[in-house]
Amino acid sequence: MFPETFTLLQNEGYLMQGCLKASLNGILAGTNAQPGPLYAAFFNYAIEMERLLKILLLLDRWHLERQFLTNDELKAKGHTLQNLHQDVLSRPVPSDRRGITGLTQRASLKFKSQARQT
Repeated sequence: MFPETFTLLQNEGYLMQGCLKASLNGILAGTNAQPGPLYAAFFNYAIEMERLLKILLLLDRWHLERQFLTNDELKAKGHTLQNLHQDVLSRPVPSDRRGITGLTQRASLKFKSQARQT
């Protein structure tokens, strides 16, 4: 059996996937004559982006401290996408931190050092 946190994050992923698919389908189906589907599509997209940004913040805290943000901390983040996006971008990326950014930095440094040798 999987831990409860895994199941919750997995369900959150399914929900984000559904919101994204609904938003893309709504954008494709929308017309100027019927603004309703476009409104619903962009609403689903905004919900998906908010959830994605909050998941990134949750995982960042887990990676650094081995504990998740509390419900109160998540509520305090609010619903403004611009603020959530800035919060995600402001996360420090230490040089010893492993992950996609760290791998990209290490690969870039390796490429640069090899280029200097030739």
